Amino acid sequence: GAGMEIEWLEGSALRDRAPWLGPGVCAATFCAEEGFGNPLLAGRAIAAAVVKAGAMLIPRTEVCGVTANARGFHLETPRGPLQCGALVIASGAWSGDVARLLSVELPVQLRVNMLSVTEPCGPVMDRLVTHARRNLTLKQLPPGTCLIGGGWQGRGDLGSGRKELDYELLAQN
Repeated sequence: GAGMEIEWLEGSALRDRAPWLGPGVCAATFCAEEGFGNPLLAGRAIAAAVVKAGAMLIPRTEVCGVTANARGFHLETPRGPLQCGALVIASGAWSGDVARLLSVELPVQLRVNMLSVTEPCGPVMDRLVTHARRNLTLKQLPPGTCLIGGGWQGRGDLGSGRKELDYELLAQN
């Protein structure tokens, strides 16, 4: 309905497209446009693109106050005041805190995604795999390592920056 072409696969069509899936898999969908991005690489690429487009990035700098004015926005930071014509809130899990300085509520939650990484191996799979009923994703990266993850959450705290694994949930990988 959103314009994505999705193909339903079962039987020999499924085995031809994904011979590495186990025999217990009886059907799957395939979308050639589906994929994944490495957030560590994507973040750097986005930052470089916005700087190239003329934006100023000041990483790891807390915004203590924001005031809208005729020229845009006045920001207070520990590094000194800033004036900008446009403001993009791109503070990750802290974006809700920055938005509240403008009396805007953003539904931001802290999520500590857990995943497992295998030793490198030869080609196993050539596509992103997700499971319809469980929190599971599988993908193989160019060096041969496989990432096994999904929606299992660890614990964390924004104030301290603490992140912890939940070993019982991680074992579900």
